[in-house]
Amino acid sequence: MKHSTSELERLSEIIGLIYDTILDETIWPETLHQICDYTGGSASRIYWRDATNGMGETVYSWGIAPDFLRLYREKFVTLNPTYPASIFIKPGDVFFEP
Repeated sequence: MKHSTSELERLSEIIGLIYDTILDETIWPETLHQICDYTGGSASRIYWRDATNGMGETVYSWGIAPDFLRLYREKFVTLNPTYPASIFIKPGDVFFEP
């Protein structure tokens, strides 16, 4: 698969934004927005979850209503079918649910 120069430049910009979040964490929502634009996604979030006790929290998000994030955390997080499988993923491995 060959990518155009403009696609590679855009990807390079996004990678730069990700690195910039190290210096300014407030740009995470815009960075997630740019990642969604590039990949065709409609929403994105960075979150943590402790599989041993079911607790978790969204750290940064884009495209997800705050009320939905709250409701999900309070009521539906334990129903997520990816969580049983996620305890078998090694730290650093990439995992996604298509």
